[in-house]
Amino acid sequence: MTDRPLVIVGAGCAGLSLAVALLDAGWDPPLVLLERRTDYTRDRTWCFWDTGDVPWTHLADASWARWRIGDAVQEADEHPYVQLPADRFYAAALGRLRRARHVELRRGVRVLGLAERGDGVQLRTTAGVVSAAHVVDCRGPAHPAVRAAVRDGLTQRFLGQFVRTDRPCFDPGEATLMAFHGDHPRELRFVYTLPVSDREALVEDTSFAWHTTPSRDRRRAIAAAVAQPFTVTGSEAGAIPMSAVSVPQTSRVWAAGLPAGAARPSSGYAFVRIQAQAAAMAQALCDGRTRPPRVGSARRDALDAVFLRALDADPPAFAAHLEALASGVDGDVLARFMNDASSPADELRVMAALPPLPFLRAAAGTALPLPARGNG
Repeated sequence: MTDRPLVIVGAGCAGLSLAVALLDAGWDPPLVLLERRTDYTRDRTWCFWDTGDVPWTHLADASWARWRIGDAVQEADEHPYVQLPADRFYAAALGRLRRARHVELRRGVRVLGLAERGDGVQLRTTAGVVSAAHVVDCRGPAHPAVRAAVRDGLTQRFLGQFVRTDRPCFDPGEATLMAFHGDHPRELRFVYTLPVSDREALVEDTSFAWHTTPSRDRRRAIAAAVAQPFTVTGSEAGAIPMSAVSVPQTSRVWAAGLPAGAARPSSGYAFVRIQAQAAAMAQALCDGRTRPPRVGSARRDALDAVFLRALDADPPAFAAHLEALASGVDGDVLARFMNDASSPADELRVMAALPPLPFLRAAAGTALPLPARGNG
């Protein structure tokens, strides 16, 4: 086997998850990760439902067996909603990589371009040329294809603040996943609140829309939701494409994470899919396969396409559809559906809880992609 390394471009969630999955699968050739950042901080918070099969769940620092969507309140006996701070994940993954002598993480290195050369790949970086036997592109939000999808397509955008109030304000036993507000005709907008005590919470203003919303408007929405004086102890923001993102891949250059469609289009949830993709890709690389594994399932992709069509047809009305869904199915069923762990029976229950007419209309149009509208 060549002594040129497997190179992972980007050591964020997808890149680190893949590297650890490779170690778990027994990968022993040289492995190099190129990461543009120089330091790891709590730059984001991942949330998902604990369906018992998601790596890193033990690192979660909060969980909720009860959550709210609009006026509908759900409880899950089996699958609570959990919060995983990025810094906990980074520390655990980096610690695992440090113990592997054949793994090297190069920080502060940005990849400028890559090209296949003969039986390998050459990468131009800010630290010089790197030769690789195989490359997996995990650049996430920094990838040109992801940036283009955010610029031109339906996107989930959010700004979150970690807040601390002087007086008790929150119910730490209940997460608010969607408190709908706003009257823009082309967006679905809501506040998302994860309380960790009666005085502390992560509060985010989120929108599903083609256009951007000024940060000052999002901060006002957060202040209105908290409805009393508070101190901001931290913040996070992001933009996740809600259209399918895929990049060309060859036998030697693969992609993982957001550039390979690891964010579920209908919701933006990515952590669970990234873990499943990492495990499947690690096994494929160890087996010497020439094609990357598929992300998600064709069945769920078809359902997501219908959801997105219905959302695009009338974003404000979609709030009522989501409340109907939350009111019409068991909390554990919805948790499995959102976590890519649903059975066909679960999915039939989800479909039965939704109003038929807008979704039948949407299903009739899913053969066509969502039209590009730009960021107006």
